Amino acid sequence: MRISTNTIYESGLARMTESQAKLMKVQQQVASGKRILSPADDPVGAARVLNLTQSQELNAQYTANRQNARSALSLEESVLQKTTELIQDVKTLVIQAGNPSYDESQLKFIAVDLQTHFDELVSIANTRDGMGNYLFSGYQLTTPAYALAPDGAQFNGDQGQTMMQVDSARQMAINDSGDQVFDNIVSTGTFASAVAAGNTGTGAVSRLSVTNSQMLTGHQYDIVFSGGGATYSVYDITLDPTRAGIPLATGPYASPQTIAFDGLEITASGAPANGDVMTVRPSEKQSLFTTLKDVITLLQTQGSGTIGRANVSHGLGIANNNFDSALDNVLSIRASIGARLKELDHLDEAGAAKNEHYEASISNIEDVDYNKALSDLSKNQIILEAAQKSFTKITGLSLFNFL
Repeated sequence: MRISTNTIYESGLARMTESQAKLMKVQQQVASGKRILSPADDPVGAARVLNLTQSQELNAQYTANRQNARSALSLEESVLQKTTELIQDVKTLVIQAGNPSYDESQLKFIAVDLQTHFDELVSIANTRDGMGNYLFSGYQLTTPAYALAPDGAQFNGDQGQTMMQVDSARQMAINDSGDQVFDNIVSTGTFASAVAAGNTGTGAVSRLSVTNSQMLTGHQYDIVFSGGGATYSVYDITLDPTRAGIPLATGPYASPQTIAFDGLEITASGAPANGDVMTVRPSEKQSLFTTLKDVITLLQTQGSGTIGRANVSHGLGIANNNFDSALDNVLSIRASIGARLKELDHLDEAGAAKNEHYEASISNIEDVDYNKALSDLSKNQIILEAAQKSFTKITGLSLFNFL
């Protein structure tokens, strides 16, 4: 078969180009350490590597989330440690104030010290994180958690908890609402007043206080208005739930009206309608701020006289129990934070193991076998050199060499 000179050149060039391309590909594999340089090299392997890489990136994001969660929880733990120390200091002062040898001026000095602790507690409750968000405001991140109020401090946040995805199947709360930390305290010996839901008048309670702690019963009371709101009657509904018996106290009503019974004194104002009811109930929960404020007021106003000293002694006993409840509550939340931090450690260990698995799997699929690659490199170099030399020889053949 006759072969033209042009065919010889084109065929030789094609073979050399093909050999050079194979050599370059092996060189790239050796240089990069990767067997799969494009999906065309191994479509199935490339798809598996893509899936594994995506899983690895998700795992890395969960690791970053856990670090952020750990930072937030560590900050809260630090703040609650300060709160624990503050409550313990307050309890020491309360016990000190119970010394019967202290006179009125000394009790007021302790009240001043407690006021400093109160201000510090408000500052702690309004702590901000590194982003400037209020730590204990729930979802209201830009709103200070607490603002000063006559009875202590008013909570302006909500009960929301920020949740963070720390693993594929685990969301974790990275904060706690101030309502749970500072307000949700089991109360002892304190009372709350309110107007009944069905009232039609404008009567309201402006003040409730303990005037004689020795007379307290811990019962529940209803104040019922009659005669078009011109008369009030106080009933102990713990003993007389149907209000069929003789009232504890009764009298004409004129706003503002002070109503006293069983060691309590309530000031009612406004214009209650006939049949309207005001309630007085022992408190189930009390704010730590309210407990501390009550102690300060107690030491400032009740330090003289036999009844006053008895009120101080009784009030300090109640406050000490409430501070114990507050301390238990804070320690319980700190224990919860500790459990979450420990869980993050376990998740980090599992995440590290997953990352090692992904690395090994990806390596097994896409990494080059250097022994084979170097052998192929040497082989392709020889093939290319052979092709080049043979091309030179063949193209040098000519009939003119024999003339």
